Amino acid sequence: HRDIKPGNVMRPSDGRLRVVDFGLAAHTATTTGGSISGTPAYMAPEVWDGAEPQTASDVFALGVTTTEMLLGHHPYAAGATRTSLARLAASAADMPRPGIAPPLEALLRACLAADPQHRPTAPDVVERLDRLLGPSEPVTEELSPFRGLTAFGERDAADFFGREDELGPVGELTRRRPVLAITGPSGVGKSSFVRAGLIPRLRDRGPVVVVDVRPGSDPFAALAVGLARARGATSSTHDIARTAKTTIDLRVHRGSLSAELHQLARERRARIVLYVDQFEEVLTQGANAEHALAFSEAIATAAVEPDGPVLVLLTIRDDFLGRCTVGPAITAVLSHVTVLGPPREAHLRSILNGALSRRGYHFEPEAIVDAMLQEVRSEPACLALLQFTGEELWERRDRTARRITQAAYDAVGGVAGALTGYAERLLAQLGPEDERVARDLCLRLVGPDGARLTRAQSALVEGLPQRAAPVLAVLTGSRLLTTRRDAATGETTLELSHDSLVRTWPTLRRWLLETNQDAPFLADLEAASAIWERQGRRPTDTWSGDALHEAERRVAATALAVTPR
Repeated sequence: HRDIKPGNVMRPSDGRLRVVDFGLAAHTATTTGGSISGTPAYMAPEVWDGAEPQTASDVFALGVTTTEMLLGHHPYAAGATRTSLARLAASAADMPRPGIAPPLEALLRACLAADPQHRPTAPDVVERLDRLLGPSEPVTEELSPFRGLTAFGERDAADFFGREDELGPVGELTRRRPVLAITGPSGVGKSSFVRAGLIPRLRDRGPVVVVDVRPGSDPFAALAVGLARARGATSSTHDIARTAKTTIDLRVHRGSLSAELHQLARERRARIVLYVDQFEEVLTQGANAEHALAFSEAIATAAVEPDGPVLVLLTIRDDFLGRCTVGPAITAVLSHVTVLGPPREAHLRSILNGALSRRGYHFEPEAIVDAMLQEVRSEPACLALLQFTGEELWERRDRTARRITQAAYDAVGGVAGALTGYAERLLAQLGPEDERVARDLCLRLVGPDGARLTRAQSALVEGLPQRAAPVLAVLTGSRLLTTRRDAATGETTLELSHDSLVRTWPTLRRWLLETNQDAPFLADLEAASAIWERQGRRPTDTWSGDALHEAERRVAATALAVTPR
């Protein structure tokens, strides 16, 4: 390049660094020697002596540039004359660099060596920087490199591979958009992208406090609980009362959420990142239309200042985008979404190999990876399937040779067979009676539109045999169902571990097909009964006449379990 310096390293709006201005390199490549070319403050000693620039000369300039980045000023050019710059460059390796960590300081010293033969090569610099910038925590073999059906969290950032190309541009968008919506198909890894990819990058810029929320059945209560956690609230009477008051304020006063977040930013002296995961729950989890509208508008207007003290991130399934435009402010936000698609094949390969190699393991043969990628090539939930298969393979790893073998891959049935085979094996262990209970439990967790539903445990088992409790324990212990605590009621809620189960588990698909005629009717019946109960069980709200008789007939004919309500 012949002219590496800060002015020739640019960060455009997509966040990906670029080295520019190769004009000097092109010019000198077509001329013969005899003149010194470059920017004096960044030229290597041999260039000052009239030698032809080489790769090692660029490494010297990179060392000067990196030192300037770390110190905030050029290490030796201030006040120097053109004559003295040559002498200073020759002694740059021995100059003090206060405050720079010793391992990095040693790398800089090597880059700034007066003798080009003693400088590291460019690949050596890359390798050493990767090692220095990588995770410092020890990697234990006990922790699986794969997450199965659960999303990556912040603590899993070091194992989060394959999204580097998207993280740079989206990170830059967070400087310009105070409210950023990320969408994509179910199973594409939106939650992992934010928690394990984007938020750690935001922390690199400065102090960050995350308010992590899923709307659930009472989105304002979920917000209040998220704010309380961010403040470090306890179970004291005072903190519980404050959270209850916050819930009411958020419901009643437009702008309360923005005020709360900005106040929290002042209290914590940090940037507040409000992350609303699975935003579509404002429509799917039973919140009334008035609360859904108010919540959506509050989220959309919670931050207005680009790169300000408050940033709002929300993830939403792409098939719910149109339905979630319930108000003008949220419509404006959702008119400029960032689309996260399935990773390309090279990135999927990085996902499979990256975290595995951190633990000193590898696939043997490498063709196992090719086979896995071939199986998920047209599958939108490819990430979930690969992660689950990876976890199954990790359990069958060859610990002695530190590898994952073809025999292990064959044993789990490949990608297609891993998750569904796991679910089918689990059902086979239940027996006919418990399998019927498992069917009713799973069907209650899928809506008529195929979306996962979250249900309180008490509602999920209502009207089912006493065997429902132990069957539920089996399903949750096996990770086919996951549990959460409802922010509004404190009650345990359950849901299918991943949307991909709805599409890829043959038995569940068969159950859904067998009951697809009754599902919309029962959903309407459940909605009507919920309204009837919420409004005080007024006799005038119950069905009667022909409508009642038709409903009774359909309830008697359905194979689905209907709750007493």
